Amino acid sequence: MTQRAHRQRQEVIPNVDVRQWVLTFPRPLHIYLAYFPHALTEALELFIETLRYHYQRRCLPHSPHPPELYAIDHLHAYYRPRYPHDIGSVTSIQRHTDALGLYPHFHTLSTDGLFVSSAPFQDESYQPRQKEKTAIFIPADQLKQEDLHDLLILYKYRLTRRFIRRGYLRPLHLDCTPEEQQFNLYWGHEPPSEEEQQLLKCYAASKNLRHAFGPKAGEPLDLDMSDDTSKNHYNAELCATYQGFNLHANTVVHAEDRDRLEQLCRYIQRPVIAQDRLQELNDGRYYYGFKRTWKNGTKGIYFDGPDLLERLAALVPPPRKHQLRYHGVFAPRSKLFQAVRQMTVKSEERFAKQKKRRRNRYWILWAELLKRSFQVDVAICPICKHSMQVIAEIHTPEGIFGLISYDEQARPPP
Repeated sequence: MTQRAHRQRQEVIPNVDVRQWVLTFPRPLHIYLAYFPHALTEALELFIETLRYHYQRRCLPHSPHPPELYAIDHLHAYYRPRYPHDIGSVTSIQRHTDALGLYPHFHTLSTDGLFVSSAPFQDESYQPRQKEKTAIFIPADQLKQEDLHDLLILYKYRLTRRFIRRGYLRPLHLDCTPEEQQFNLYWGHEPPSEEEQQLLKCYAASKNLRHAFGPKAGEPLDLDMSDDTSKNHYNAELCATYQGFNLHANTVVHAEDRDRLEQLCRYIQRPVIAQDRLQELNDGRYYYGFKRTWKNGTKGIYFDGPDLLERLAALVPPPRKHQLRYHGVFAPRSKLFQAVRQMTVKSEERFAKQKKRRRNRYWILWAELLKRSFQVDVAICPICKHSMQVIAEIHTPEGIFGLISYDEQARPPP
């Protein structure tokens, strides 16, 4: 997590404003998107296309060569290939809530503006795979609540059409008019296997916070309720809701705040379980405290050993499906990839020094990762506050056990 966030700061995201978009789906789509990863991929790609069109409408009028027509088909079929422009986005697909429940949603870090090529406008003899060497960044205007609501309506409309065209949504009745027609999610011709049925039970129980198996199957889990309601009021600014879809875009990181950018990259890629909030009780159960108290006063949830394994089984992503996706100018096959990467390298002086080496260092020392994450410098002596030097490296198990046994307060090895 820390290593990946460090690389995104040094090599991927340039020195521009970055906005976080959080997209959630209606409850009927949670199990379906978690069970069918190709449907989740379609939903993500369509969301990036909607964001791209949103920034095109806001930024292209200020470009050196603005288009004459702002229709989606015209921008993607004619204008964009001849005059490259795109956004850059990093999306983390998260599948969990604070209570370890199944809840697939997107955390997308997008450049709050559009990258456009600074080369002259190309005629009909352009080369489709030609890479651009230089690019400029056009920042977007201030985002308004009306723009956010329009973007969410457009995404819901296009997602419905895409799911119908792909066959994920099937009509219930064939003799109805298009206005009266209703659709249902399509789960396939063949019934699921025994293993898939058990997995779907874990999904349903995880989403509804219930027991999946055992004598308490179907019953709700034990919650830590209190009389005090939550004092944390949700900030509804730049947050839109439409027919079960929710979009939040109030978090913006300015170009100069690179430390905040790295912290936000670590946040969207955080693991499922926070170990400091998971406790083992004396009766054998586990207690998992929430980061924030819910509106009804719930502060945590209790798990038995099998219940905790059921939660984790539902939150395991499907195999061979990346949970971190790069789109736009951050994708390696983008025409503006090299130009934007040069902008990122120049904005980071530290990476510029490492660039002179023949081989890039993709892994950094644990001491530096600890210093970045927890502000603990293990290379500083706790007594004299001076830098320590490496005297020897011990690799044999006998020597390591001898040093551990010498210190009575040291914990045993795992």
